[in-house]
Amino acid sequence: MTARSSTRRRGFARVAIVPMAVTCLISAACGSDTSGTANTTPSSSVAPSAPASTTIKLPPGIAKDSPQDLNSTKDMTGVVTTVPGTKSIYIDYLPDVCKFIPDSVVTQLGAVSKEKAFNRPRLVLQSCVFGAPDSAFGLIAGVYINNIQELIGNSDNRILNPSLKLTDKITAVLYQDTNLDLPDGRGNENCRVSWGTFYGTADVEARSIPGYRSNPCERVVDAARKIAPYMPTRPAQMRK
Repeated sequence: MTARSSTRRRGFARVAIVPMAVTCLISAACGSDTSGTANTTPSSSVAPSAPASTTIKLPPGIAKDSPQDLNSTKDMTGVVTTVPGTKSIYIDYLPDVCKFIPDSVVTQLGAVSKEKAFNRPRLVLQSCVFGAPDSAFGLIAGVYINNIQELIGNSDNRILNPSLKLTDKITAVLYQDTNLDLPDGRGNENCRVSWGTFYGTADVEARSIPGYRSNPCERVVDAARKIAPYMPTRPAQMRK
């Protein structure tokens, strides 16, 4: 089964349709519950650093401190998995991305709120939608169980920079999805920064209506550099 899933959010991200520009590899994973309530101001949550206290019993064959060891507290910044989404252990452990991004970064992004996009188990994507008064522009940060090649390999993607340096350990891909349109049929200007991780792929996307005063590619690169240091770096963090 293949599908493309999207959701429209309030305020800042009104035109920011959450991307699922990869084949939905698990039938139960596509779709969302949009009943979550947006914050009117950034919450006081910060990037979690301590792992869950309970040890999880893992399937046979997962080595200690490997990228799929959900009990590991090893720093895996820069580790890029090749495990396909169909075999990812993280389908049951995609965290609330908003909890990793502190209020100071939300403010730096020019946003006034952050909201978890999905409220259901077994997803291939979990994301955080940032809100601001300007509804012509949207910004989203997300995590996928799909590895980076599965995500960027879609034929609709136009690669703009295959080696974008975000930090000294993280190299990303800057690209556009040419198959995205606004509901009224106009082309929707979008730009995405994605990088491979131990769990799959991290992603930051910017959307704007045609003719918007700010280039979405410039905005998304700046946003990704601010967000990347706060995304999950240890498998045990994915249990938050």
